Amino acid sequence: MNNHLTDTIDRRTAIGGAAVLAATAGIFGHARSSSAQNARADYSAHPMAGMWLALPNAALPTNPMFAAPSFFSPDGYSLFSFPPVDIGENGLFYQSAFFGVWEPVDDTSGRWHGVSMSSDATGLFTGSTELDTVITILDDGTFIDDGSWSRVTVRDALNNVLVVIEPTGEPDGRPPVTARKMTIDDAGFPAPSAAATPTS
Repeated sequence: MNNHLTDTIDRRTAIGGAAVLAATAGIFGHARSSSAQNARADYSAHPMAGMWLALPNAALPTNPMFAAPSFFSPDGYSLFSFPPVDIGENGLFYQSAFFGVWEPVDDTSGRWHGVSMSSDATGLFTGSTELDTVITILDDGTFIDDGSWSRVTVRDALNNVLVVIEPTGEPDGRPPVTARKMTIDDAGFPAPSAAATPTS
């Protein structure tokens, strides 16, 4: 159990992220789409489809949130990118993007399920992190994720389950993950705060 994943993982790390405001705890009982066995569904009309710029949390709560371009394809695939290197309680580690699938829950929310792989500073594969969560699109077209409905499963390099964090229905105290749709004229970054403005 001496693995940086078990020391640093939380709902916010996994989606940096990811996870979300949902109407009821029963959202995880949502029936799985049969589209995996059949032709891919067309979700292009759902507001979740498209390219977003999300702002998840880093592994350590003292480190700043980061930009994470995130794509939800019209046919139900997802890619949630993270910086390839982060720092946890046991030091530096490497991580992949979250690769996965998504489907609508209703007209304003969608469930996504993804997996990220991790290695230590020597390049040794250390395991994976699986996230199952729901994203809600707000009236202003942004989405928000407070970590209250995410299920996180951490596995070691042999795929043994080390940790399962079940959704609690409550935020975990870290800032919510927010995202804006990217456009040709606006990458989606929020206005910087005065404290974050670099000085010469």
